Amino acid sequence: MAAFRKVSRDLACRDTIRLKDGRTISAIDHQREFLALAKRYFKERQQPEPWVADVMGRWEATLDRLAEDPTQLGRELDWVIKRQLIENYVAKHDLE
Repeated sequence: MAAFRKVSRDLACRDTIRLKDGRTISAIDHQREFLALAKRYFKERQQPEPWVADVMGRWEATLDRLAEDPTQLGRELDWVIKRQLIENYVAKHDLE
């Protein structure tokens, strides 16, 4: 639970968590591991549905953009949209 809390508060997507096997990994890299497993699973299946490639591509592109700069996803991810709304409100009303 501590790892989930840590990751959920990391708006820059840079913090690392320690896994059970002792490795430390970022949330983005952890997602990349899940993506690799999903790709392998669908590669081994015969004739995956056409939408599978689209989902995998979007997943990978989202992870790439999160790693580069999460604010790039201000039209796609709810937490980024909400953060930008709050930041704009704070700036508009000259709040701390």
